[in-house]
Amino acid sequence: VPVGMPALMHEVTSYVKEDILKISLLCFMALFVILWMMFGKALDTIIAILPLTMTIFITLGVIPLLGVDLNIFSITALPI
Repeated sequence: VPVGMPALMHEVTSYVKEDILKISLLCFMALFVILWMMFGKALDTIIAILPLTMTIFITLGVIPLLGVDLNIFSITALPI
């Protein structure tokens, strides 16, 4: 059984990578519901959340083009 800081970091990284999609979707859904309650219309909510969605897709598309590797710090910043 591997021990030490590298083994611990590998374990933490694997947990974060597994749960980051769930956390991101949960945050997105919570934001959608909050905006829907504020605006009262689904169309207004979609219009308000569209820039966020486009920014996430553009960021995830540009990161590989710039040669930047996705690491634990950049992955955990995604839900923020």
